[in-house]
Amino acid sequence: MISVDTAVHLIQQHLPNWGTEKISLSHPRYSRLAVATTSDRPYPPIDRIMMDGIALQWAAYASGQRAFLILGVVPAGEVPPILTDEQACFEVMTGAALPQGCDLVIPYEALEIQDGVAYIHHSQPWSPYQFVHRCGSDAAAGQQVLAAGAPLHSPAWGILASVGQDKVSVRRTPRTQIIATGNELIPPDAVPQPYQLRISNAYALLAALKRQGYAHVSITHLPDDPVQLAAHYRQASQEYDIHIPKHIFPLPDLAQEGAGLGSALI
Repeated sequence: MISVDTAVHLIQQHLPNWGTEKISLSHPRYSRLAVATTSDRPYPPIDRIMMDGIALQWAAYASGQRAFLILGVVPAGEVPPILTDEQACFEVMTGAALPQGCDLVIPYEALEIQDGVAYIHHSQPWSPYQFVHRCGSDAAAGQQVLAAGAPLHSPAWGILASVGQDKVSVRRTPRTQIIATGNELIPPDAVPQPYQLRISNAYALLAALKRQGYAHVSITHLPDDPVQLAAHYRQASQEYDIHIPKHIFPLPDLAQEGAGLGSALI
């Protein structure tokens, strides 16, 4: 027997192309991207501060200076100031843009701040741009961030939002109808007689398809009647791409006509 992964790969290789459709960020679901997505700007778009602390010139620290006058506070979401005094520093917050003229961030854990001066009490061999998420280090402007065919799980949707893709083109999943067949079957909310069963497998299959991103799935119930089943298939094939019935008898007329009906019988 082949593995599940091999079986899935073989199935995907032989599936028809049902085209594409647009999905909004406000209604995300598991699917596969139809076209590659690129970054609209460098990511991060700034030299981003990764730790609360102070921003200063590495050269001043490397020269042995351990006390720095604080010129101001730089919160996230504001235009970064310019360091006009090479012997001074800025107090900075995580997520803020690195002030111009600074190339090192030292976290609060290594500092003591008194009367507007930051004293470095825990000296370490810090390197230039330590605790700085460099501009463009994740992706350059125009760089591919998601390939065509990429699965759209939750992290992928976050990436799409980051690059401004509020509506994305995805591979359309087939419009699918699950046909529960059997004279003994009744709806789940009905009270069964001893000789009756509630429809259950169809709902398990519905949940499995929904989990895989099949957005257009419905369930119907038909009796064990080949003629009625065949008539239903002919009519429903105008609306659905795939029908999944559960039956134990052949439908020879559909086997001959299926290619021209516009949908598949599984």
